[in-house]
Amino acid sequence: MTVVSDGVQTEVRRLDGTGAMGHIHLHAPTEGGHAPAGDRVPARLEFTDIAPTPVRERLRARVTVTGLLAAPYSTDT
Repeated sequence: MTVVSDGVQTEVRRLDGTGAMGHIHLHAPTEGGHAPAGDRVPARLEFTDIAPTPVRERLRARVTVTGLLAAPYSTDT
């Protein structure tokens, strides 16, 4: 599966939901400083799933998720 966030494309494999490496985490951008406290950071994720073998329709799914990041990531949650 391919994930595109802020124009950066990343291949994702084996997201089984167990442990920290089994989930997708979003972090605030480091360039240009942090957003002021209380501001929400807009986020857009594009997921594309392509069949691993050559078949007639290789694109199996495409999903775009948009929203606002309300709070920074915390290991306590």
